[in-house]
Amino acid sequence: MAVAFVQNVNFNEGAGDGVLSGTFGSTPVAGNAIAVASWGNGNGGAIGYNTTAVTDNKGNSYTRAVVQENANRGAAGYFALNIVSSARFTVTMDVSDTTSVDIWCSATEFSGVATSAA
Repeated sequence: MAVAFVQNVNFNEGAGDGVLSGTFGSTPVAGNAIAVASWGNGNGGAIGYNTTAVTDNKGNSYTRAVVQENANRGAAGYFALNIVSSARFTVTMDVSDTTSVDIWCSATEFSGVATSAA
């Protein structure tokens, strides 16, 4: 099966506490994958994309695939494979900079992705 885009949800927060979340419009399909991309400005400090920054309300485990930060800007990517799913699927990003963060996230569901990392 080829990898295919299913749906996407975008969410952002301006100068808040570094916690933001978005809910998919349709329930993701169990067994699919969720990829989360995030980018932002720490307004004077590192954003702090820690390894546990992404969670969801279904208990799926997200792996940080890539992170790039400098003095006050950054971007990161996370993924969860073979997800557990049910109605009202919400993804949350919680970064360690809790003073003043402008941050944007995009969570995307894909089908046809391997169910475990190689």
